[in-house]
Amino acid sequence: MDERTLVPAMLPIVQLDGHSTIPTNLPLESIATRVVVPRDVNREAYNVTEDHSTPVQPTDMDERIVLPAGSAAPEMSSYPLHVAEDLVDPDIFSTGEVQLIVPEQVEKQTKWQVFTRLLPLGFTSFSLSSCFPVEVISST
Repeated sequence: MDERTLVPAMLPIVQLDGHSTIPTNLPLESIATRVVVPRDVNREAYNVTEDHSTPVQPTDMDERIVLPAGSAAPEMSSYPLHVAEDLVDPDIFSTGEVQLIVPEQVEKQTKWQVFTRLLPLGFTSFSLSSCFPVEVISST
């Protein structure tokens, strides 16, 4: 969020180089025309003239919204939206109340879950009994 650079406190002190890398044949006014204006100076004192002949260029801060001609604002309902809580868990959009603690999810044992857990056990026991038949040995 911040463009500043952190500099460690124990860096060695070096002499600053005042040499510019801008070529001497390039006037600084070609890069940017700058005037230092104090805060309390009147704008008319500097005779500032703005050039409005060029079209406005979009910037990162520019947010333009285009609406179709003849569009109207959405109609607001006079009654609140009610959704059955057994179909949808209540949240801030359906109840208007913030729930800071998430309710515990209770896992319900259904017949289908019991069936799917017992089916592999039954299949394994059947396949093992068919592969290795049990012989009854009589003692007579």
